[in-house]
Amino acid sequence: MPRFDALLIDMDRTLFDFDGAEATALAAACEECALRYSDGALVRYREINREVWRRYDRREISHAELNVERFARFLKAVGGEGDSAVLGDRYLRNLGSAGTLLPGALELMRDVCARMPVVIITNGDGATQRGRLGASPMASLVRGMIVSEEAGAAKPDPLMIREGMRLVGITDVSRVIMVGDSLADDIGAAKAAGVVSCWLNPGRKPAPDGLKPDYEIRSLPELRGVLGLDISNG
Repeated sequence: MPRFDALLIDMDRTLFDFDGAEATALAAACEECALRYSDGALVRYREINREVWRRYDRREISHAELNVERFARFLKAVGGEGDSAVLGDRYLRNLGSAGTLLPGALELMRDVCARMPVVIITNGDGATQRGRLGASPMASLVRGMIVSEEAGAAKPDPLMIREGMRLVGITDVSRVIMVGDSLADDIGAAKAAGVVSCWLNPGRKPAPDGLKPDYEIRSLPELRGVLGLDISNG
């Protein structure tokens, strides 16, 4: 028997290949805006993106301002000219068509979704994340998706977990598990909402005492055991 009644799971770097999608989308956006693209430009963009997302997490800027600011700073960093809003829109449009999954993700979700409802809990732009889900074979499997831009809060805010539980009609926090690769965002949100947490940690990073997950796995296939879905268990 499954140990839980529902699975809440992160999207990027847990189920979807975000790093590859990000690189491809940025390269395409730069080409469309006549900007020079390089591996160095990608590295700088990722640094800026992390910094701007931290500002958003602190509620210093809105989601709309986030997209404009990160590309305004990116243009300045690479010495490029142009409209940061246009560049940002091109990036999101390209990213929204990237539905590539990580190895083993589809097989796992086919198994899990046959046994319990699954809701994706993701930070990001609503249209972009829904576009990526729709471009993947995962769309027909999961029960739904909670996106930070639409929810008005980003992980680790527990609101997103509660919205996911509401979507599947479950109120008992002991019967829900949240899985993700980010200790701060995914495990932090699970802890704040009081649900069971599982950290996907392929790099074997240490967890601080104050944020230890209930379960820890090195790869997606290991989640079957955590959920009680091993073949040996029927």
